[in-house]
Amino acid sequence: MEALSSSSPQNADISVSDSLERIYLRLAMIDSDEQLQKFTDIYLIRLIETANSNGKVFEKIKEILSHYNRRVKTNASIAFPVNDLLSMNLSLVYLRFAVANFCEKEHMDILPSLIDVISVKSSQWSQCAELLGLSVRAFMIIGQKERHTWPSFSLSADMQLVFIRFFHCIIAFHADQPNVVKNTCEALKRGENLLIPALTPEEYIMVAEKILVKVDSIVQLKLCILKVLVSGMFQHASVFSILVIASADDIDDQQCVEDRIIVDELMAIYLGHTTSTIRMIGKNSSVSPANYSMKQKILLYLTRSLVAPVAYMNNIKICLDGLGSTSKKLLIACLHFLVTVIEKMPVTAQKNFSSLLFERVKHVRDSAKDELAVSLAYRCMGILGKREPAIIVAQVNTIASAFSSIAQAPNDVSYAVVDCLTEWLYGVRKLNNPSFMKSLKDIIEEYISHVNLSLLSLKNHFGI
Repeated sequence: MEALSSSSPQNADISVSDSLERIYLRLAMIDSDEQLQKFTDIYLIRLIETANSNGKVFEKIKEILSHYNRRVKTNASIAFPVNDLLSMNLSLVYLRFAVANFCEKEHMDILPSLIDVISVKSSQWSQCAELLGLSVRAFMIIGQKERHTWPSFSLSADMQLVFIRFFHCIIAFHADQPNVVKNTCEALKRGENLLIPALTPEEYIMVAEKILVKVDSIVQLKLCILKVLVSGMFQHASVFSILVIASADDIDDQQCVEDRIIVDELMAIYLGHTTSTIRMIGKNSSVSPANYSMKQKILLYLTRSLVAPVAYMNNIKICLDGLGSTSKKLLIACLHFLVTVIEKMPVTAQKNFSSLLFERVKHVRDSAKDELAVSLAYRCMGILGKREPAIIVAQVNTIASAFSSIAQAPNDVSYAVVDCLTEWLYGVRKLNNPSFMKSLKDIIEEYISHVNLSLLSLKNHFGI
């Protein structure tokens, strides 16, 4: 086996250069796959090792390897020393060549070694992204198999965070047309501020450039990843937020939504924030907010939670965001959540946020076309007015418009208006404000002419 260096220090550079020239000639004379395989077995690792240790000959080795790469890149007959390559720098290109031609068993066999190397390289963003991309096919394969058939490997606490975030990136990635994905990547690399829901720019680029090219179907990949997530490899609580945005249902929903850490993670995904329990992949921690579909799914779970309505200040931020949505489904989901927030609002928060929320909900009432949205808006306004009646004293015109809407409104909305007015009247009776009560009585007297039984019952019930 030909050496690339000499034992004599003064002649080392000359002898290495001579050896490299001979190796280059041998490569140029190869005319069969058998000879190319033999060259790979003998020289590839040694060339990479020499390039790492001897900067003076780096350019020459680069020239040799460039020629070699053209010969092996699309040659499925060449087998690479994968285990040796995993432990070396400058070897990722050959790992990509090798993995591209792996059979199913080889993908599974190499996964434990890949995980070990990812653990070592996790702080080196570019190499970590490459290695994670190389693991995708293996996870697709094991996601379609029983757990007992998987290769043996374990994940440290840090590695669990890395792979959970990696799987989150795959699930959250929205696969547009190839030209759209390409243009998005180019724009992100230029530093443009684009909405890439629940991902950082580096994470989007990683999935687009390191993962999409390795799979035939992103949908199939997502299904396999979901199976891995619920296989018992991770605690259910650790992956709950991913399952929510994926609309999965193989998990104990109620137990998870009562966990403050999980609630914080869901809210962080919604708003585009980070938390101490989420480890981003890459240097950039600027995450885009969730899209409408993700936000709607998240709100369904937050509404079921006893913890989320009192998780300040993110609960208020989410409510204000949802109230401004142009999506009917998201608006309705937000109003359902807002009801739970208002009902559980402590006195301090009530003083600080009632007026703001009342005005925002009133705008929804005035602008929304959907009957359910309008009914929910009245419900929110009713609770706010009852709990903070001082708001209502300054809303005489709002009270009048509520009364006037009863006769023309659909039945469900009409009942919601009456319930809202009833809540307000319960609240304002505590104020001992004769002037306001007289104005309120005049309003009711004006609309009693409609002979609406609901209005009559209000008048009789409160004696005004």
